[in-house]
Amino acid sequence: MSKVFQIALNFDANSPDKHSIVNVSNITSGGGLGMITLVDPKSKKQISADLISDETLNTFVLFNTVIFNGAIGAIGCAFNVINIVIFFRLGFKDTINISLFSLGIADFCCLLPLISRNPYFYSWSKIPVDYQEFQFFTAGTPNFCFARISSLITAFVTFERCLCIAMPLKVRRIITPKRTAMIMAFIFVLIISSVAIMYIDMTLGPKYFPERNKTLIGLIYFEYGVLFEKITVTFNIFIQIFSVVVVIVCTIILVVELKRKSAWRTKTTGCRDSTSNVRDLKVVKMVLFISIIFIICFFPSAINLMVMATVTEYNIRGQFSNLFVLTWALFNTMESTNSSVNIFVYMRMSSKYAEQFHGMFGFNEICGCRKKVSVSK
Repeated sequence: MSKVFQIALNFDANSPDKHSIVNVSNITSGGGLGMITLVDPKSKKQISADLISDETLNTFVLFNTVIFNGAIGAIGCAFNVINIVIFFRLGFKDTINISLFSLGIADFCCLLPLISRNPYFYSWSKIPVDYQEFQFFTAGTPNFCFARISSLITAFVTFERCLCIAMPLKVRRIITPKRTAMIMAFIFVLIISSVAIMYIDMTLGPKYFPERNKTLIGLIYFEYGVLFEKITVTFNIFIQIFSVVVVIVCTIILVVELKRKSAWRTKTTGCRDSTSNVRDLKVVKMVLFISIIFIICFFPSAINLMVMATVTEYNIRGQFSNLFVLTWALFNTMESTNSSVNIFVYMRMSSKYAEQFHGMFGFNEICGCRKKVSVSK
């Protein structure tokens, strides 16, 4: 199954510890779907040429999934709820507020499925489900979907700031709040629709697993289910690579133009920028920080996708399957981290956001601040 990071817990009934974790066996691509499959090491054929041992892989992926992803998902969801509320309070007359409000929604929806992807939830329960297929249907696919939405929104925000630097007098007529809201809605509809077609020809239901001699609730494909899945994954891989390229190019342009215009203003005016220019500079710096974090977190997975397309043995069943599993587990965590840390950038770079944050949690009163929180209208 492509684009799936699979985890399942199998327990050896004859072992002294019936709840011992067994080795990780496979993963298919990353970028958000994330499922891990743990299998009995006795039933797994060893690949001596692989660069990563089964023991190393099992330890890393399980620790990464149970501890890091669960913690990142819970904390990140809370942070993004704060982001959504604050940007809603700031109002939508500024296009940047609309974009960052939408980014908060996408990041929240991306992180929420991580909480349910802990394999212990299923081992403790008595629900007769196949973990890897159930979580792919209910958690992996939504996580994958909203990670792509987050990527596109970040690309748009960076592109918009590029236009603000390159065409400061025209950009407000080109990118209006209404158009920005329409673009955000289009991004959500486009990606959700591209992923939703997978659900047209697949569902959850009773399914016989001959290797276990059990009937469990699993993934059932209809006539065109596999085809729709391939179309969805291919399209969203393109979206991920496209978003990373746009962000990198626009970030470079932003840095160059920012330095050039700052030097020109200083030379012509003989003084520092005006208040409006300082505000624009802060917004650009905030977007730059967001873009740099995005590039750090998403660029490795984009390169990994290219490696998958060129190295034939770098896949789930190839010679380097263990290395494939480990790298995608790491990249999935990096993407989740990207969806969780923007709140610190906003706090550091946006005075309006910081004021709203302090007012929301009563820090103004605690610190003895008398300054009223200003809400842009």
